[in-house]
Amino acid sequence: MTKTHAISHLSGHSAACRQSLISAESVVRSFDTWAYKREKPSDAVLMLQSVQRAIANSEPILFVLYWGKGPRQTLGGPDNQCLDYLASMGERIAGAYAAGASFTLILTDTHARLNEHTEASIESYYEAIAQAGYARGFQHVHLSDLVRKYVPPSVHSCAEPVPTDVLERLTLSAMKWYGGDDTPNSAALQYFEINMQEKRAVEQRFPGAIFLTFNNSQYRLLFPASLPIFYMYSIKKGTAVKPWFLAGTPAASAPAGAVDDRK
Repeated sequence: MTKTHAISHLSGHSAACRQSLISAESVVRSFDTWAYKREKPSDAVLMLQSVQRAIANSEPILFVLYWGKGPRQTLGGPDNQCLDYLASMGERIAGAYAAGASFTLILTDTHARLNEHTEASIESYYEAIAQAGYARGFQHVHLSDLVRKYVPPSVHSCAEPVPTDVLERLTLSAMKWYGGDDTPNSAALQYFEINMQEKRAVEQRFPGAIFLTFNNSQYRLLFPASLPIFYMYSIKKGTAVKPWFLAGTPAASAPAGAVDDRK
């Protein structure tokens, strides 16, 4: 290769890299907006890199999120509204990037069992969520399956200390949603411990993904350390109450501006 050809090749490569960066930034701007986010992402640079990687491979932008379970055993209006809200974000991305976005719902059956929901109610609710998600092109996986595959039994015990503020918030949540015989504090400690294992399973199964959550950044410790976290509203701008905790219609249960960080 001549010097002139080498310079031409390098210039073309540099231009391609610049175009990739510009494209990635435009894709990020399509969803990193206050129409969806409730606060700034945990790591904007890492999130941009996730988008760049997807573009370089001509793949959809991969988003994953936990989907919990509340008192309801069946699909409700709030669930559909949340799924539609996610789908609308995907449509915005598709408008900026032809490959679009891919969403995977991680069904947190492990958390439901900790809160003493019956197996029948867990199966019924998550089957309905899986079908509703499938109708919108979403994938799903049970969190228990990820843990079995990616977390060896030898590391199931958690050596990570629980920050006092995190334990206080989780204990308050357990007072509302835990239905077992242990104390709320004990349930909160168990919840923290399984989350420390689960987040490792998630980052192993979905490297390079963007992790969505309806929580705020005070819960960052519970989510995959190596993934960028996108803190977003749940059913519409200004509302962050998790849909599985809502009964009836979203308008009646969660007025505009309602924010609730219950787990």
